Amino acid sequence: MKHSVVAGPKRRTGFGSMVVSALLLMLPFIPMGMDYSPILDFLGRLHPIIVHFPIVLILCTMAFEWLFGSFKGPIGVSILGMLYHWSLYSAIAAVIAGYFLYSSGDYGGDLIKYHFWSGVTFAVLLVWCLHTRKRYTLTHRWRWRQLSRTLLFLAGIIVAFAGHQGGALTHGPEFVMEPLQKALHQKNLKEKTVLKSPNSLLVFNDLLLPSFDRTCMKCHNSSNAKSDLDLSTMDAIHAGGKSLKPMIVEGKPEESELYVRVSLPPKHDDFMPPEGKPPLQPAEVQLLYYWIKAGAGAEDTLGLLMQNDTLKGIMDSYLPQLAEQQLSKQAERLERMKTGPRLARMALDLGLEVRPDEDTDSAYYSLSMQFPPKVVTDETLAKLLPYKDYFSKVSLVGADISDEGLYYIGQMSNLQSLILTKSCIKGDGLQYLKDLPKLQMLNLSHTDLNDKNFLFLSQFPALKRVFVFNTEVTPEMVKVLDEHLRNAKVTLEEGDYY
Repeated sequence: MKHSVVAGPKRRTGFGSMVVSALLLMLPFIPMGMDYSPILDFLGRLHPIIVHFPIVLILCTMAFEWLFGSFKGPIGVSILGMLYHWSLYSAIAAVIAGYFLYSSGDYGGDLIKYHFWSGVTFAVLLVWCLHTRKRYTLTHRWRWRQLSRTLLFLAGIIVAFAGHQGGALTHGPEFVMEPLQKALHQKNLKEKTVLKSPNSLLVFNDLLLPSFDRTCMKCHNSSNAKSDLDLSTMDAIHAGGKSLKPMIVEGKPEESELYVRVSLPPKHDDFMPPEGKPPLQPAEVQLLYYWIKAGAGAEDTLGLLMQNDTLKGIMDSYLPQLAEQQLSKQAERLERMKTGPRLARMALDLGLEVRPDEDTDSAYYSLSMQFPPKVVTDETLAKLLPYKDYFSKVSLVGADISDEGLYYIGQMSNLQSLILTKSCIKGDGLQYLKDLPKLQMLNLSHTDLNDKNFLFLSQFPALKRVFVFNTEVTPEMVKVLDEHLRNAKVTLEEGDYY
């Protein structure tokens, strides 16, 4: 009797999978800057459109595998097989398009490299996921099914990671976490702006120091200590100034120079602040008197001092005004915070990036260039004028900002840090910045700044650091200005870029 031979399942060596994997893994090593045709450049720009297909398909494949992977009916097997195949095909198409976009040179840096490698890894995982899936359908062996599912799960993780990097390239590195960061920033901001009860207010920190800030500290601060007197901290006040008279004599306000100067008749030559500047209010002068008389302690509260009936009567009429000032400041902060998302969207359209400045105690923002950078000009800054008081840090590295554009930056009254490295600045417009009361750091490296315009910096009231690397400023002039600005450091170093 003649026996027929039944052919077994065709043995799969995985040669095709190895070839496809090798070709994909070669892409990141092909040199950049090759001259491709406009058609390939066009295909590269389709990457953001194509890339959504493998993301959706791989999620559908994972869901169907989880729900119907054990279903052996022809319809279920056919749908699952189709999802596996189209996930792979769309992933390969996205990687190839991504390669042409990457090769165009419009993107650079480590983030784009990691994103590209993530996409290649995702496609390779899908190649072997489909390979092991086919082995399972032929042999029905458990190990091939488990290996296929493991590779599918890893591919899902990688595509999520690659998607996050793609979002970071388009919208900034903090794009995903930004809503949570803003919520945390808002929570911290509200905690810092809660009004204290009057009795718990610290006399020096909560009452006197803000009064000094409003009336005295433009001339007597850590950066611009006129007559060597700094009123920004308790220790600085005790250190005194050029007069060598004690600013505070505990328990003796009449012998305390700080009280004596602010309590003189306004027409007196020694009255402070000078004519034309707002003086302390009478209630603030009396508060200073009773605080010194009580011992001038840093932890003294208003509740402790208001045991004095005279001061209590004075403060009862002053506290409503103080509360109104605090509420006004809180309203300004909350308004800036509320406007932040709209400002960020507007800046994005202008080629800029706006983020909360977490180093400040208020809802101020940092302004910087996007990556990859777009064209930012003087006209761009003009469009931000309605928000001029919102910015505490500005970094315009490589922007097409000229000296005329410094006029708009000079309106940013809360600006503390300004970086204009590699911009078109020559220095004529620095005069627009001399009245910024809080500007502490200025980076003008890699610009055409010269000795003549460099001298404008001698008029800046709060400067602490100045960087002028690779400019036309001579070392001799740097030394002269460094000696003139006693509280600032002028250096030929390159400085920070952000």
